[in-house]
Amino acid sequence: MHAHAEILHRLLNPGVIAVVRVDHPSKALPTAEALLAGGVIAIELTMTIPNALEAIREAAGRLGGDALIGVGTVLDARVASAAIDAGAQF
Repeated sequence: MHAHAEILHRLLNPGVIAVVRVDHPSKALPTAEALLAGGVIAIELTMTIPNALEAIREAAGRLGGDALIGVGTVLDARVASAAIDAGAQF
């Protein structure tokens, strides 16, 4: 896992965060892979994705060394904690 300062630096340079909101969890990883291939390293997966925590876990596991995987549409601390446990970095 990256240090907080490194995460912040990577989020600000180039300053683009892609927000991924797909209708099926099987679309999340290919979308994240395509974004990373296009040069976007900060990728937010929203909790509106069905089975979002598993999508975060999969993306963080496969892309975590090259991408920053974050979580969006977090409505409470319990969900935030679960997303962090799944590998979300922001």
